[in-house]
Amino acid sequence: MLLDVTAFRNLDEAESHEWVLTNGLGGYASATVTGANTRRYHALLMASLLPPVERVLLVSQVEEELESDGQRYGLATAHYPGVIHPAGYRFLESFALAPLPTWRFRVGSRVLERRVAMPHGQNATIVSYRLRGGGAGRLRLRPLVNLRDYHSDTQGQPDLFTQEPLADGVALHSGLGRPLIIRMVGARYQVAPQWHERMEYPRERERGLTDTEDHFSPGVLEVTLGTRPVNLVCALDGLEGEPEALVAGEEARLRALAQRGGQLGWLPGRLFPAADSFLVDRYERGEGAPGAAGKTIIAGYHWFADWGRDTMIALPGICLVTGRLAEARQVLLTFAGHLRRGLVPNRFSDTGAGADYNTVDASLWFIHAAWKYYQYSRDAETVRALRPALEEILAAYREGTDFGIGMDPEDGLIRAGGPGLQLTWMDAKVGDWVVTPRWGKPVEISALWYNALRAAADLGTTLGWPERGWGETAERVGAGFARFWNPDIGCLYDVLDGPAGADPAVRPNQVLAAGLPFPVLVGERAAAMLEVVRERLLTPFGLRTLDPGHPEYRGQCTGDQRSRDGAYHQGTVWPWLIGPYLDALARTQPGLGRRQVRRLLGGLTRHLREVGLGTISEIFDGDLPHRPRGCVSQAWSVAEVLRVWVEHGKEGT
Repeated sequence: MLLDVTAFRNLDEAESHEWVLTNGLGGYASATVTGANTRRYHALLMASLLPPVERVLLVSQVEEELESDGQRYGLATAHYPGVIHPAGYRFLESFALAPLPTWRFRVGSRVLERRVAMPHGQNATIVSYRLRGGGAGRLRLRPLVNLRDYHSDTQGQPDLFTQEPLADGVALHSGLGRPLIIRMVGARYQVAPQWHERMEYPRERERGLTDTEDHFSPGVLEVTLGTRPVNLVCALDGLEGEPEALVAGEEARLRALAQRGGQLGWLPGRLFPAADSFLVDRYERGEGAPGAAGKTIIAGYHWFADWGRDTMIALPGICLVTGRLAEARQVLLTFAGHLRRGLVPNRFSDTGAGADYNTVDASLWFIHAAWKYYQYSRDAETVRALRPALEEILAAYREGTDFGIGMDPEDGLIRAGGPGLQLTWMDAKVGDWVVTPRWGKPVEISALWYNALRAAADLGTTLGWPERGWGETAERVGAGFARFWNPDIGCLYDVLDGPAGADPAVRPNQVLAAGLPFPVLVGERAAAMLEVVRERLLTPFGLRTLDPGHPEYRGQCTGDQRSRDGAYHQGTVWPWLIGPYLDALARTQPGLGRRQVRRLLGGLTRHLREVGLGTISEIFDGDLPHRPRGCVSQAWSVAEVLRVWVEHGKEGT
């Protein structure tokens, strides 16, 4: 994916394009294509101390200066109050993901090439430099380091590190008890400590957050640069392996992913590497050093860890359609091991301090993911191992569990919630304000409940489990679900039996009733519901979360935290919803073809060249022009687009 930077009209437009590399541990490297950090989350090395959490900023960026033909060229780009300095973007000729981020700077008669790689499974980043066009130059590098939580920022000049100069770099020691090693073979290191104060983050200013930070630079590395690559290594605990081999290995790994996806079509060829970025190790603390305990799926970059709901929705697209069945098995077993009173964790703490369980849908999505896993793998042994978790969930929902979650014996529907609780995926909360409370019987929860009962009954029949009455319970749910039909609009109520009765707001949650593998809404009513959704909610980037005609609709997800959360599920577009929408459309329109699927995904496929390059954003504004917002790379956005392309839009369908 080559970007001609000369085509950008201004610096702001160029900096709207971001790249993300990951290391399979929850750590990452990311910045804009200009090299400038415009977010507190941008970093050359964001390490994960307890994968995939406890993420800390170690290396912010590197100031690069090339001396060639008697001239000095500052190649980095950084924002300070009232000035861009250095302004290396002026020399930038091209940027490409090929598949590693690669820059070419035109410096006089030569071209300097810069490439970044993260070795898989290591908290390390390698930056390779070389000159094209012959001759040699003198390269000076000043790394800017830090030591703080990835959500935070550093102000003032705290004592972060003590230096241990090496022959070709430096070891920086800190309270972590683990050295940060920065070195370059053949380089000379000079101790020259200084602080870079008030570096600005324009994107944080837009989000109403602290937008300046101070970074420390321990010294300068200097090396003669020619046509052979030289490698800057930034690594926590040092690098395992030779830099050249690790860069080549990572490039080969990403190319292989793209080639494997390319066998399913051009879009999977683009999205297989993106899908890989979310699949990470999950470590657990024990008596000794933390160790890998399974696999999980990061919800989004830059600021999410792993969430139960997101993981289970994303699992089919991230693991199943990509053929990564062993990893899918590990993810399911990991979450089954954290089940509590029939509830899958809503989220794991960013600090590794346990989990929250305040979710009504994650456990039902877990059953859906387990059923899908069996359809792809036919791995009866693993599904039998998951059986106690599946039955615990179903019994807990039928008999009642935490947070008011339980089946109403009158109609078989699931009720949940209470004052101050946000249990569905529409979970924004600011202080005591639950923005979209949905207290009562949310439509998608009973649809998921019906689907879970049918899935369990199907697995039981296939694998010879004793009958637990799941099929009979599903019949009751199916009959009770008729209460959701709103004849005045021709679609489904969003919530029943809430504090204000039935909620007629037109929201996308209802598409799950017709889109899940075991639909509870079929036939003419399903078709009518989808027509209402198409007219009021469908956009080129997914479904709006609220009808624009509703008085509480918010068309732009901008401003400070309160403003953004107030719009998050009140009209904002979510790409992941295109998945169940297309599933439902394919069921109600048996003739749905590859061309129509690809047309409906057209806006999202074009989006791969915007914002998070080669990946898909978390959300978009509900109003035109539907600007992308939130995380630049979101797991369930990538997963659902990839899944429906493969399941509904592949060649020959």
